[in-house]
Amino acid sequence: MEVFEAREGDYIETLDGLVCDVKGLVHPKDRVVAFPRFVPDPNGERVRNGLRFRKVYPLADRFALLRDRYPEYYRFDHVFGRYMSEIPRESISRINRPIEKVAELAKRGRLDSAERDALDFALLLGTTPGLRSDAVGISGSVLVGLHTPQSDVDILVYGVKNCLLIRRRVEKLLGEGCEVKRYSEEGLRRLFEFRSQDTAMSFHDFVRLERRKTIEGTFRGRDFFIRHVKAPDEVGEVYGDRIYRPLGRLVVEATITDDSDSIFTPCSYKVSHVTVVQGREGVLIAEIVSFRGRFCEQARKGERVVAAGTLERVEFSDGSFVNRLLLGNAKEDFMTTIDI
Repeated sequence: MEVFEAREGDYIETLDGLVCDVKGLVHPKDRVVAFPRFVPDPNGERVRNGLRFRKVYPLADRFALLRDRYPEYYRFDHVFGRYMSEIPRESISRINRPIEKVAELAKRGRLDSAERDALDFALLLGTTPGLRSDAVGISGSVLVGLHTPQSDVDILVYGVKNCLLIRRRVEKLLGEGCEVKRYSEEGLRRLFEFRSQDTAMSFHDFVRLERRKTIEGTFRGRDFFIRHVKAPDEVGEVYGDRIYRPLGRLVVEATITDDSDSIFTPCSYKVSHVTVVQGREGVLIAEIVSFRGRFCEQARKGERVVAAGTLERVEFSDGSFVNRLLLGNAKEDFMTTIDI
């Protein structure tokens, strides 16, 4: 198998037929952190090359699938301090890269409607002045050929500079009211019903936060999501130089002091003036983080938030440590502003 560095947005396929989405940019040397997204199933509704697949999305369902049918991929990781979905590199049969998908679709003569919309949106964003030619890719079900006529457009943008350029471009496009639009009330209701399977939040809070985001909306009436990912050399971390220790559930109120990493996956928010609402009293956290795109652009600098997740201690090689709140590992996790 080819040697590669896996990164957020790639999809890997295993020798036993699983199609998994890669999470994050930090992976063990011999494994890739990736979660099942499409599973071989004779009754599945997705078809590729005559084989049927079933989509698995809620995180709890993915972990249940691993425990029941693929225990070899379900292992306790001493660095991350929890059970993870990690695929041994020797079990990987193929890697699907978003950047390569754009070139593939551009060369292909016949495209279906989902492929055409994904390609056209990627090419539109790719014309952003100052952008590198290899900055924009296509991910999601279109990347692996398991989409439906109703599938979303999933766009990947790589590198901090490129991401900031795209963000400003999308803000402009959303303001022009062309083919790129913000969600309608009906669209937000549909998105809420989907996300509420996996994240707890009231519809009122959901709407007031989602309607101001630039990472999502519709293109030609089709849902899109733009995932911004730092380049590996912009992360400043390799597997094992930090140890993560989950310390239980925590609910806090805090003030956002820095939201400059809020558009990226993983996203993070620096915080101050933290008050513990529920959990370990007196604990101080430095930031709120998440590996899930739904928590991107969730709050802005200066806003007061209430958030629920897992308290983590991050231990560095020099013996120092910081505490943070990790969102997205449980359905009960959330973050919402309380002063807008």
